[in-house]
Amino acid sequence: INLVLQRFRQAANGKGRKVSVIVGHDDNILNLAGMFGLTWMLDDYQQNQVPPGAGLPFELWRNKTTGQRFVAVNYWAQSPDQLRDATPLSVDAPPRNAGLWGGICATTATKSGCPLADFRAAASRAIYKPCVGMKPK
Repeated sequence: INLVLQRFRQAANGKGRKVSVIVGHDDNILNLAGMFGLTWMLDDYQQNQVPPGAGLPFELWRNKTTGQRFVAVNYWAQSPDQLRDATPLSVDAPPRNAGLWGGICATTATKSGCPLADFRAAASRAIYKPCVGMKPK
């Protein structure tokens, strides 16, 4: 999540990449979900199930009127039928999607997402500092 924070900091300053893809495994998705208290439920799956090819995108958005930045977190996964039939994903055949806000931003989230400052604070608290070369406070 430290890398996500770095990318958001660069984007908020008008620098950096438009899209960053961080690849991991089901346990990485579950670890991130655990850090932030996120849960999801998609049709045809058990709660918090991570099928092959699932994704946990973190998106940085800016309200054009106010300039305020928000983080949106979603969970994407192909349906069992899409996986079984090797259906190419498209506008007409999108993956299942669940917007997430569990513990990370439960009290401050809006339709736009979690305010960036609140996301940063929650992420900073969740990071085990020695793992990213930082000294614990």
